[in-house]
Amino acid sequence: MGIFEMNGEIDNDFTTTQVVHIREGGTYVDGVFVSQEAGRETFSACIQPVSNREIAFLENGGERISDARKLYITQPINGIDLRSKFEFFGQVWKVFEFDSRPENTYYKIIVARVDD
Repeated sequence: MGIFEMNGEIDNDFTTTQVVHIREGGTYVDGVFVSQEAGRETFSACIQPVSNREIAFLENGGERISDARKLYITQPINGIDLRSKFEFFGQVWKVFEFDSRPENTYYKIIVARVDD
């Protein structure tokens, strides 16, 4: 299956670009878990803004969302989980939700920048 190339298909909200998947790992040091980056992998993804309803759902967790996007990736992603992060547009984005269809190598991932 190929890359989603949606530029100009529906409206200008679709962007296909390179994103970097940052896997989180870590070890225990003196009984305390210390997280650290476990690896990076680059993918092509179709990036779309999320709706106001989707942002309201994400904010129910108590975190203030400054910007959220949907990523559509059609390549296998190893080790994706809710600790994963993605880097694109010069910023790091936290994974909030993902729909994984490994039998089709299809992923819909909702990521957000969180104001600290």
